[in-house]
Amino acid sequence: MNNKIIKILGLLAVVILSGCSATGKYTTPLTQTNNIIKEDKAAIVFFRASSFGGAITSPLVEIINSDGENSLIGILGPKEKMIKYVEPGEHTFMVVGESGDFMKADVEAGKVYYSVIRPRLGFWKSRFSLTPFKVNSEHADFNINGASLKKLLNECSYTQPSDSAFTWHKGKELELRELYNKYYPSWENKAAAKKDAATLLSFDGLAQEL
Repeated sequence: MNNKIIKILGLLAVVILSGCSATGKYTTPLTQTNNIIKEDKAAIVFFRASSFGGAITSPLVEIINSDGENSLIGILGPKEKMIKYVEPGEHTFMVVGESGDFMKADVEAGKVYYSVIRPRLGFWKSRFSLTPFKVNSEHADFNINGASLKKLLNECSYTQPSDSAFTWHKGKELELRELYNKYYPSWENKAAAKKDAATLLSFDGLAQEL
């Protein structure tokens, strides 16, 4: 069986699996979502609007140091969103599928920021990308002031990590470090424009939530 056939079979498997949903597998509903903005922290809302790749969850972590040490934000399925509160300043986030993808952020307290987890085809299963909504986005669909963001957010429900998510992370933390060490150098070597498109800046935040 040649490589082309193997890849086609892998893509077909992803398409078949996308008909199933991983929503709720590692999450519980978050009911208290009024006024999510905090004066002393920046709020980043990560969400996954697409049902494509639905059988594959997307683990999301914050990278703590250059060794790839990481803390779990959550493991999202389709139509789920989560709030991550961070200190003002610089942060690095990684989403995991077949590979690792990254987003950087330089954020300000008292603001809310938004980033979508986008599934894409991999070799054997879905890969994911983190795409921030920005003031100066070159793509209208990812403009913080565009029409698409509020629509997508309304399709998603707020969740929080369940105990099973933290159990999963405890067993996978070393593997996540290895993914960081494997894929982060390539991300750092991207063209400046592509890195800018995957970076939240302080002025990309909103003073009130959508």
